Amino acid sequence: MIRIGIDVGSTNTDAVLAVGREVKSSHKETTTKPVSIGVIKGIETVLKKAKKTPKEIEAIMIGTTQFVNAFIEKKHLKKVAVLRISGPSTQSIKGCSSWPQDLANKVCGFFDFLPGGFEYNGELISKFDEEEIKKACEKIKHLKITQVTLTGVFSPLNPEHELKAKQIIKKEIPSCQVTMSHKLGNIGILERENSAVINSSLQPYASQNISQIEQILRDFGFICPLYFTQNDGTLMTVKKAKKYPVLTFSSGPTNSMRGAAFLSNIKNAIVCDIGGLSADIGVLVSGFPRETGLISNSIAGISTSFRLPDVLSIGLGGGSKIRYEEKNGKIENVTIGPDSLGHLLEKKGIAFGGDVLCLSDIAISKKIANFGNFEKVSSLNPELIEKCYSKMFEMLETAIDQMKTSNEPLPILLVGGGAALIPEDAVILGSKLTRPKYFDVCNAIGAVNAQIGHSIDQTCTFSNEEDSRNKVLKKLEEEAREKVILNGAIKETVKVADIEDIPLAYLPGKSSRIKLKVVGDLLIDRKESKGNQNVNENVNEKEKENEQIEVEKSFESITIQKLENIFKEEQEMEKEQEMENEMEKEIPKEEVKDRILVDKNGYWILEEKDIHFIATGAAILGSGGGGSPKINSIRAIEVIRSGKQIKIKSPKDIGDDEKYLMVAGLGSPAVAVEKIFSGEETQTSIEAMKNVYNLDHLDGLIPAEIGGLNSLEPMIVGARMGLPTLSCDSMSRAFPQLNQVSFFIYGQDPFPCAISDERKNSVIVHHAQDSKSLEGMMRSLVAFNFGAIAGVALPVITGEMIKKYGFLNTIDQAWRIGKVIHQAKLQKVDPVKAIFNSGQNGKVIFVGKIFEIERRTTTGFAIGSVRVQGFDSFANSECKVDFQNENLIAKIDGKTVVTTPDIIVFVETLTAHPITTEDLRYGQRVSVLAFPAPPLLTNEKALAHVGPKAFGFKDEEYKPFADYSAPSSVFDTEKIEKI
Repeated sequence: MIRIGIDVGSTNTDAVLAVGREVKSSHKETTTKPVSIGVIKGIETVLKKAKKTPKEIEAIMIGTTQFVNAFIEKKHLKKVAVLRISGPSTQSIKGCSSWPQDLANKVCGFFDFLPGGFEYNGELISKFDEEEIKKACEKIKHLKITQVTLTGVFSPLNPEHELKAKQIIKKEIPSCQVTMSHKLGNIGILERENSAVINSSLQPYASQNISQIEQILRDFGFICPLYFTQNDGTLMTVKKAKKYPVLTFSSGPTNSMRGAAFLSNIKNAIVCDIGGLSADIGVLVSGFPRETGLISNSIAGISTSFRLPDVLSIGLGGGSKIRYEEKNGKIENVTIGPDSLGHLLEKKGIAFGGDVLCLSDIAISKKIANFGNFEKVSSLNPELIEKCYSKMFEMLETAIDQMKTSNEPLPILLVGGGAALIPEDAVILGSKLTRPKYFDVCNAIGAVNAQIGHSIDQTCTFSNEEDSRNKVLKKLEEEAREKVILNGAIKETVKVADIEDIPLAYLPGKSSRIKLKVVGDLLIDRKESKGNQNVNENVNEKEKENEQIEVEKSFESITIQKLENIFKEEQEMEKEQEMENEMEKEIPKEEVKDRILVDKNGYWILEEKDIHFIATGAAILGSGGGGSPKINSIRAIEVIRSGKQIKIKSPKDIGDDEKYLMVAGLGSPAVAVEKIFSGEETQTSIEAMKNVYNLDHLDGLIPAEIGGLNSLEPMIVGARMGLPTLSCDSMSRAFPQLNQVSFFIYGQDPFPCAISDERKNSVIVHHAQDSKSLEGMMRSLVAFNFGAIAGVALPVITGEMIKKYGFLNTIDQAWRIGKVIHQAKLQKVDPVKAIFNSGQNGKVIFVGKIFEIERRTTTGFAIGSVRVQGFDSFANSECKVDFQNENLIAKIDGKTVVTTPDIIVFVETLTAHPITTEDLRYGQRVSVLAFPAPPLLTNEKALAHVGPKAFGFKDEEYKPFADYSAPSSVFDTEKIEKI
């Protein structure tokens, strides 16, 4: 098969022409504006070098960053009408509310909640309403919006309502384009909705650009099919690319790694792609890039459902600037990057006549790289050259070691234009560095050899028999295989590339998220190519030469006549964009001040920045459980933007007779990220409890646990009801069960209590045998009657009980941890070290890479263990952490170092971003942190409920690893601004 592969990067556009597995010609040049000029020039050049004509080409594959760059740069975006089919659920968060404000204003033109949606088990949330869809269409038509997105609750499990709504919308507004979210992601409604909105905003621009390329190729005489490469390294048709441009967003790094696998014929390796600005290090697993462990990935500050390659970028490239000090004739303190000359290399690099020393100059002077002018760098200090290379290898070794998941040597493949800087005989971490032929156009090699693929990402519930799981997996595999063949793969080449089974907690039966990927080689239908094979065989050399001359004339003609017109169109669009951006710059940005606001009543009034701080700190105090506070942080910010105040009350001066209700969300975190709280659940339970107690007055609310998403629940509901939240909780962290509430441990009755759903259905429990029995009743109600999430109000707690058995100032503690991490990132210092340098007691107990995860679901809980291979000061050691929703036991080299109730939490080493047990993934680079528990949890009475033996670890004894110090109040430590 004769085909052309193109990869359009931000800096360069690569092109190759291949016959079978053999590359016949290649070309690299600077990416142009418009992109289509560079694409056509690349095609023209590789055709000419290989002495081929357009009619001989059987397929063209293009990978491009054009559309993701357009979104990041806020160019060529259209207004979108965002419709969410959710019934009464999710109404506490509107569409695009978590976006950066400038992007939200530019893209989100209309938003509406509509009746419908499904529960996790397939039952209706509310009835679908055709008339409501039509009403929304009238508003969309009035606003002259032509792009629409549809997001139904649990649509990945049942897309019926999205499909129905699309039919109605297309009938009412025939000219509009509709993106259905179930086509772009799995469970996680905000990430999936964001992905669909981004896609809709780019559709017209993508369609226009792809159509231009199609037309130009037809004008040249190409009659072959055109494909685009996707985020996962597989191909999609032109039709699909126009419809889903977001699926191209990460095709660049994916193509690079796929190309490295093809050129080297190595399926499992480290790939180091060195460009002009940076080096990107990724891992090949079975010939495909290892995906990032994150459930969601951020694009322009927006959480999306895209699964992207796991790539570590460092500031080391051909244009990286070199700095050093010379003392007493000795070269010292050599640094490389992170800043780079980039596209100015050939103007400012010393080897090109400039005056800025960069890494390419060093490579040229060492005669490793054969470009530039050697004479201009021949006099560089030999000591400087050697120290630069030593520093470069140190940087590469550190980065590569972080990406590896074992100490075993792994092949290292060098690709990208900057790979020419590395000696061919180099060795890193015991592995020889391999620089395959055509390394400099590896991205285009990946594109030209891309396969047809299909991925399934689905939540499944199994019966208890293993046979049930096997049948479901077999059915999913068969479905994926059929889809791949239907999409154009050769049947005999179809195979499973990857499968992942992630158990989900707090759901009845055994539920898992199944991710399955099947791939196959591309089948070219000769009939569709209009018999070009026979034509090729009968064309003599003279005719072929004449045809090539005509092609060259055609290229020249089209470049003049068409591409210049396209360029003018894009220039006009960019002028309009620049004007819009200038207007945005004139909008004053609110200054983030280092102080807290306190009102006349002494309440701490939270701002948006405070919500972000508390959410980060609460995730860390969650000990890996409690659910991510991310959703509730967006809800809290929505409340603030609506004009309501979130008030935090200090426990310092509370009276013994004051009355507080403890509140929480209860259910499955996996469901909570899809069927988001409406805001009615917990408030309905509070109202029910006020009636039970005949309460005319309530002094405030308190969170049941400071760890995880429940930390923010009382603040959100309290703001709606005009109630303050007391800065304390009943766990000092997150625990999975109600019997682990401190007030219940120390004698408070766990009843009466109330539980409610988004429809305001409410159940009051007047009596339970004990808190463990209450836990069972509540879980059963939530799972089978309330759609797996509900709001709970627990018994009234008096001020006297709070002072005796509550954990005071824990909201302040969470806020302080989050603030320290935020400040460390701004100051570009290590955020993990900053946590403990700030006075927070605890320590880093391990740093390394996750190389094994074992999970299973038992009685609704996610149980398992994680093993981490150490690096840096923990090299040659291993850490194992056992968890049951929360992390419970940490061992280093088989020796127990920390146990529950002390907090054990995984964070990303570079960012200190906390990782829940559900989000832990193979290959993540993590630091394991530990925080000591307060004395109320470490005595014999409490340990019976929260110690190792309470979770089934009969051979483990609790031993404190560090002294505990109670968190201080922000009123005593922070600058206060009275309002």
